[in-house]
Amino acid sequence: MFKKILLISFFLVIVLVAAYFSFKKDLAPLKQGLVNFIATDSSIGSIKHDTESVKEQVFTPGPLKKVTSKEITGTLTVSGVINETNKQRLAGGLKTLKESSLLQKAAAGKIDDMFSKQYFEHISPTGSGPSDLAKKVGYDFIIIGENLALGNFKDDADLVNAWMASPGHRENIMRQTYQEIGVAVKQGTFKGEKVWLAVQEFGTPSAACPATDQVLLKQLDTDKIELAKQETIINQKKIDLEAYQPKDNQIYANLVREYNNLIQQYNDLVLQAKIRIEDYNSQADAYNTCLKTFNP
Repeated sequence: MFKKILLISFFLVIVLVAAYFSFKKDLAPLKQGLVNFIATDSSIGSIKHDTESVKEQVFTPGPLKKVTSKEITGTLTVSGVINETNKQRLAGGLKTLKESSLLQKAAAGKIDDMFSKQYFEHISPTGSGPSDLAKKVGYDFIIIGENLALGNFKDDADLVNAWMASPGHRENIMRQTYQEIGVAVKQGTFKGEKVWLAVQEFGTPSAACPATDQVLLKQLDTDKIELAKQETIINQKKIDLEAYQPKDNQIYANLVREYNNLIQQYNDLVLQAKIRIEDYNSQADAYNTCLKTFNP
């Protein structure tokens, strides 16, 4: 009987030892996961490639005055001034300017303001200039320009020819980087004289350059926050695992698996973020390259 008990006891010891070594073998690859943590990639730290700021360009040659003692007999029209302007551009080998309703609104506001406040300058008595007018009507631009004229002109061609005879105004009309135009003409009393005032507003909208995806940019900011949060959690769990005792039981094995899963999730997010960063950087590069054509 004693021998039988001894045999059974010996058998149980063998089973327990075998189970112990088998369990330790299972833990080995799990513990290896503790050193496989991918630290935050340097490209994630500066998670976006900033687009260049637009350098505001405003072109304003001195106002053109052509006042005579003759009575006003000519008539000016918005459509006529735009047509004559585009004729000059075509003759110079340039593209015609597209009529912009927003620039039309800015030009009309400028002409009314000059008659109302009795001034003839690009900057109003209140300090408002062409760029302020454009922004006021909601015209987002890369470049903006303005031509002013005061006097008695025979017709639209006479007005545009007078501008073309002035180097600064001609340069504005023939500026290659303009894409759009707005015109206002109005007859009224200016400092006791009945005259015509004319305004040309030139511009290139910001939409001329491909905009970066703002939804994608917000996602990159979210990625950055989430990565920082996950990294903090992972680092703390690593400290906890290294301090945990004993390391040869199922509880520790489960904690290691949880840690490894967190690392996998983190690394997956890093890869996704890098793909989004490359996409955004490509957009930013295209935008910056476009801007350089308008900001030499």
